[in-house]
Amino acid sequence: MELIMTLCIALIGAIIATKLKIPASYMIGSLFSVVFFSILTGKASMPTTVKPLVQIVTGAYIGAGISKANIIGMRRILKPIAYSLTSIIIVMMFSAYMLYKVFGFDLPTALLSSVPGGISDITLLSYEFNADITTVALIQTMRLFFVLAVFPILIQRITTKNKVYDEELKAYDKPSSITDCIITLIIGSIFGIIGYLLKVPAGPLSFSLFATAFYNIKTDKAYVPVSMRKGVQLLSGSLIGCSITMASVVQFPKLIAPICFIMVVYFGANFLISTILSKKTHVDLATAMFSTAPAGASDMVLIAMDMEMDVDRTTIVLMQIARLVLVVTVIPNLIKLVINVLA
Repeated sequence: MELIMTLCIALIGAIIATKLKIPASYMIGSLFSVVFFSILTGKASMPTTVKPLVQIVTGAYIGAGISKANIIGMRRILKPIAYSLTSIIIVMMFSAYMLYKVFGFDLPTALLSSVPGGISDITLLSYEFNADITTVALIQTMRLFFVLAVFPILIQRITTKNKVYDEELKAYDKPSSITDCIITLIIGSIFGIIGYLLKVPAGPLSFSLFATAFYNIKTDKAYVPVSMRKGVQLLSGSLIGCSITMASVVQFPKLIAPICFIMVVYFGANFLISTILSKKTHVDLATAMFSTAPAGASDMVLIAMDMEMDVDRTTIVLMQIARLVLVVTVIPNLIKLVINVLA
């Protein structure tokens, strides 16, 4: 019953946001409405299985629009990925230093609060490094919330829709049958589940994407309708909204200054590295901003698609996945090294 109520509230919020012409209306509208519902009633509910489901469908959608030309051009993103990963480490260490020295955080809490990773992954690391779990979880939740709430509006002001988008969209919304759609979703689901079971960072997204892309390159029959993205956005916004509760609100006043600091640092760093990427590499400003945003890969692609912008979705996903791999594999060891050296 709580799940049905949450989805109804999310849909109402999405419809209102659409009427108000808010960017990425289904994600932002559902996010805000579910947050309010969660805070006021404490009954917002969304199963955790929604996250891999969203990633699988998003991966299948993106993969269905990938051609041989896209694959050939992938080697060009190695340089942008190197720039992006280097900037992530620099920004993380700077933020952690300021939280530690200026805001009085203990070292493990400062480091983990500054990591631009998944909420669940970073919270688990908090146990391992004896950090303040409540503080880390709240700051990570607020980071994700503000990125998804503010980023679409910010990027809309900085960049503009390009007519090329209308041509690119045809690759995704090509005339196909229901059978093609079902086969594509089955392929994406099978490989997405494999990625999930293997516990690969963003496994459901990446495995689904590459499987459907391979199928499309071989047959040119992969197809997921554009209309499905609104449902996926609704679920994604609802899932994130459920993570913000009254307990978060109670703790929030104590952490306003650190949260504001982290938001300013990450938004500033995002714009700076995106500008550098647009000047030093082939990646345009809009694609760079989505690719380096400190949020989920599937969320960023869904927002980019809904805003009807001329962005390279494959680049966004691959760069976001590279960030997740860095967060899961390299950063924990880096944190351990810093703590051992400074302890």
